[in-house]
Amino acid sequence: MTTVPGWKVTAGEHKQAVGLLQLLEDAEGPLDERSRAFCSEATLVRYLRARDHDDKKALAMLRKSLAWRRTVEPEILICKSCQVDGTSHSMRGVGVSKNGHPVFYSQFTGVTCRDPDQNV
Repeated sequence: MTTVPGWKVTAGEHKQAVGLLQLLEDAEGPLDERSRAFCSEATLVRYLRARDHDDKKALAMLRKSLAWRRTVEPEILICKSCQVDGTSHSMRGVGVSKNGHPVFYSQFTGVTCRDPDQNV
């Protein structure tokens, strides 16, 4: 497990996140590299908090997310519009917040592609 910049993860949440990861591996078997990377302490704690620290509900939600991620592979999605025209969107990573979260700037007036089917 890793520490989460800007987060106050309690000792109980840390312990519960470790337990959630174990429950996941008991249910799914060893995780592949992408799933393991996704299941950071921050993610596990977020899922636990989203389900009021209910292990079973957090595990069900996490398993659905991992199934979706295996099918869609969001890490390798490439926007077709961006390949053709780099100005088709206007969103840029501009830095990191005090808490270590990415900060993006988006400005939609200059967007050249407004077709939702082409924006994935």
